[in-house]
Amino acid sequence: MKKITLLSAVLVAGMATAQVQMTAPENMEVRQVVATQSIEMDREITMEEWNAEYIAKQQKATAEDYAAHDYYYVDGMMHWGLTPTFMGMAVDLIAIPYMDSVVWKNLYGPTDWYDQYDDELLAEDSETWVTGYGIDGVGYYLPYTTDHTVTQDGVDYLIKGYKFAAGNENGGLLASGAAPFTISTGENIPLTLCGMATDPMDNGNGSDFYRIGAGERGAYAYGTNLIADSLGTIADTLLSTVRNVSPLTISSINIPVYNVNGTAIMPEGGQVKVEIFAADLTKGLIYTNSVLATTVATVENFVEVQSGLGTIVATFQEEDPFGGMMDVSVVVEGDFVVQLTGFNESGCDFGIYADYYTPGGTTLYKVNGKYTPIFSASSNLAIMYDAYWPTVQDVAGNVMNVSVEGGEAYYVEEGNTYTLLYTNVYDVDALWSVDYPEWMEVEYFLANVGTEEQPEPVVAVFVTVEPLTEGAGRQGVVTFDADGYVYELIVNQGEVVNTGVENVVTPSFNGKTFNLLGVEVDENYKGIVIKNGQKFIQ
Repeated sequence: MKKITLLSAVLVAGMATAQVQMTAPENMEVRQVVATQSIEMDREITMEEWNAEYIAKQQKATAEDYAAHDYYYVDGMMHWGLTPTFMGMAVDLIAIPYMDSVVWKNLYGPTDWYDQYDDELLAEDSETWVTGYGIDGVGYYLPYTTDHTVTQDGVDYLIKGYKFAAGNENGGLLASGAAPFTISTGENIPLTLCGMATDPMDNGNGSDFYRIGAGERGAYAYGTNLIADSLGTIADTLLSTVRNVSPLTISSINIPVYNVNGTAIMPEGGQVKVEIFAADLTKGLIYTNSVLATTVATVENFVEVQSGLGTIVATFQEEDPFGGMMDVSVVVEGDFVVQLTGFNESGCDFGIYADYYTPGGTTLYKVNGKYTPIFSASSNLAIMYDAYWPTVQDVAGNVMNVSVEGGEAYYVEEGNTYTLLYTNVYDVDALWSVDYPEWMEVEYFLANVGTEEQPEPVVAVFVTVEPLTEGAGRQGVVTFDADGYVYELIVNQGEVVNTGVENVVTPSFNGKTFNLLGVEVDENYKGIVIKNGQKFIQ
């Protein structure tokens, strides 16, 4: 896959195999987002669903008119958002956890897919495009789609092709499995469901980070004192549903808010209760009896950016060994829901930023015990997660072997007495832990298999096994926990039969050559490669 580095947030052309820096240089260009377009409606919001049914409701398109534009997505993707001080990257980024196979899906049926890097045709007349990326790559080019038609009830509608963030002069890129990206302020760029950017067809500039009013129902579509129904019921419970397909480690939840009434966003005594519930959104289930984390944000947790604008920062605590409280991360393995309550009762006055044009609204209210978007379609709240998807991937398999005499376990062949794990969790001492049987000893550390100019960090693992005193063989599992991501290494000693261990990878070799990301390369590739289970410099 083609990717670039980020240097002062400016695209560097032609660097298809460039090394990605996980920490931005000190001169990283940032943008401060304070002059945000306001959509203060004078009527009740009537956003429509973004699907074929919606298209069918539109006036029949002529040859020169578009009924809508494409929108492509990956299951579980998010966007790079803003820090609590409203700082962000000059480049708009879509973020996904590491996946062996990445499936891009188009909302409006089959289309042609092209690469933004060189306009290469990727897939023709297809609803999907399947590819793969590295673990911690931050500069991959995104695809774009072309104009096409969809047919609804015998009527053809013209759909405009889609290019994410085409309105941004710096374009839009993909971050695959990226760890928190630090800018010069020392802050991490959080993840968010808010679209942040879209195709300029919608609004001319392609931005998608807005204030949304609710007309007669209230000053804020997503915030305090919203009238939920004709009886005048005030909506007191706001929820954001998050499709999550890989363990997500959350340091804090940052909620960008604004005020249009000239009152305090978070007055003395004001508070917002923040809860994380487990969910299974594929089945439409929210497990309210499964509370993964809870906290209460007060005025002390409010970061004011300017008058009427700031961020509610929700952190999670547990008791430390000395009887005090310390901030802790929350690891969420699957789908989850963030629930906000207490904001009306405590006198808060704010709206939460959200997207407006991006399809797939994920926001709900709970009114009279029932979940509802209130409006005909919902937006995606700009809740910012100071979080990342930790991951550990083996370079060429998860099985090591050792003889009955014991000694150093080897990978595939005797003499190769280590295995390498590719990861985006670099602080091995603080964030890694390991569990293994008592008849083993395990040593692991961060190593560089690249060069000083182009480092390729991996975790090297050495396993030493005691002699086998009875039986023909045995099997043990070395379990690593890397900041919430669990990886299992299988160790076979002697003859192991009917182990019952699932998902054991048995390497098979065909002479092909791969880089450390598992991507097949040819003889022209320069760097560390793996061939037939052996690692060497090409």
